Amino acid sequence: MKRVLESIKEKQNEARYLREVLELWDACPYAPEDVKNFSFRPEFLSREETKEAGHFYRMMGPAEKEKSGRYNSRTHHNCVRLTTGELKPIPLHPRPIR
Repeated sequence: MKRVLESIKEKQNEARYLREVLELWDACPYAPEDVKNFSFRPEFLSREETKEAGHFYRMMGPAEKEKSGRYNSRTHHNCVRLTTGELKPIPLHPRPIR
């Protein structure tokens, strides 16, 4: 019975991850063949997102922003790198985590 329950949990986690990946692609206005990867850049945060992240967030340098704050590369995506090398903003979206 324990093995069956573990198998079900594993399959549910995989389904959740795949759903989050599809939601990320749904938020992306670019075709999959044009996107090299998803990324996060503090400079693409909107004024409201920066305000929501906190007053001190605006005063941090890029390296400090990467390590702390409500939004960072470990938790969110807000841009894509196209196959041409350009970075283009997308709506802020939670990063799918396995």
